[in-house]
Amino acid sequence: MQRRTFYAWLFVAVAALMCSACGGGGKSSTASTTSYIRLVNATQVDNLSLSASTTTQNSNVAASQASGYASIAAATYSVIVSAANNALATSATNSLSLAADVYYTVVAYARGGQIKLLAITDNKTAPATGFASLTIANADSDAGTLDVYVVAPGTALSGLSPTFSNVTPTGISLTNSITAGTYDIIATAYNKPTDVRLTMSSVQLTSTEIATLALTATSGGSLVDGALVVQQGGVQVQPANKARVRVVAAFPAVGSVNATVATTVGGTALGSITAPSVGTYSLVPANSTTYTINVDGVAVGSLPATTFASGGDYTVLVYGASSNAPQVSILPDNNQLPTSGAKIRLVNAAVSSGGLALSDNFVPLFSELGYGTASDYLGVTAGSSLLQLTSPVSTFTPYSTTINILTNGVYSLFVLGATDALEVLSKDK
Repeated sequence: MQRRTFYAWLFVAVAALMCSACGGGGKSSTASTTSYIRLVNATQVDNLSLSASTTTQNSNVAASQASGYASIAAATYSVIVSAANNALATSATNSLSLAADVYYTVVAYARGGQIKLLAITDNKTAPATGFASLTIANADSDAGTLDVYVVAPGTALSGLSPTFSNVTPTGISLTNSITAGTYDIIATAYNKPTDVRLTMSSVQLTSTEIATLALTATSGGSLVDGALVVQQGGVQVQPANKARVRVVAAFPAVGSVNATVATTVGGTALGSITAPSVGTYSLVPANSTTYTINVDGVAVGSLPATTFASGGDYTVLVYGASSNAPQVSILPDNNQLPTSGAKIRLVNAAVSSGGLALSDNFVPLFSELGYGTASDYLGVTAGSSLLQLTSPVSTFTPYSTTINILTNGVYSLFVLGATDALEVLSKDK
């Protein structure tokens, strides 16, 4: 599918800036010096406000809602969006040129606790009667290249071609005309229809409607939220309706016997894994608070309270000196891409390992990391890397490996088992 790349500040149909009379329901541009701007709050925080060159234009916009259009003199402005009580960090300042008699929508979404902005120029010409037009804006760089399917409700994706293919990070699709009706809109990883990142069910696309679907960041960095913005119309904000969870079974083997761990989250079975090993991510219902863990067929009775939040990535760490005394830690995973280089964290699930330390090319990264815990993520330089793992416990076997750290890579080093531990370096992204 053809596409054009855009940067941190995105415009849909930029050519509109050069026209004086455009379709899509705008006012006549005769002798006009006025443009129109509104704010869509695609965060989960209330009371966002948009300011253009220090003058507030749209204020106190609730989560998942759109303001009305404010009239503003056609000019170039420094635009920011802020949250009441600093619930989110204020967006970076963006320069936005507003043309006379043109309508604009600014979509605000959150990434890493800060407001990010996406600007849409609301000037597309309406499609023929009986059709709606739809454009996909992949505003989120974390999720990678995406495909988007627009299908009849309940349709399986197997064997289908995506309606929008290969929508690159910070990229925008061409606009498609779609027969008016009710559809499921499903975003997947590029060329991987089973790797679903967002499902918007039973979305109505009405005759002559013009809409843009903005796909935005989530806390885990792999799933996406959606904001369907109708030109000079309403909005439908859909947070990710899934979370991703994996299980790490960290018990040491006892002779030739390896413990087996089975987990369900929100009624979704994640399958069984054999210790010591690291499982793969599975989709579970968003905001699940119920889960079960069985070790060798016996339910773990005391589990930490947790919520597997919408769009989050999580590791369920099941560990202990033996499978007869299991412990559980829930580790939030941050698979958002680093701003430069790569990032790594350390997870210590090795019995009697003491406080582990990890260095990268002889530069200390972590020290005294306790049993059953995970470090924060730290940035590392991409390229050849000598990772060295040590412990103050004399019986612990030191570990070192030379690997090629990839740019934008996200890594977890799991240390499992006992003092003669199994080290698993997982490239999570």
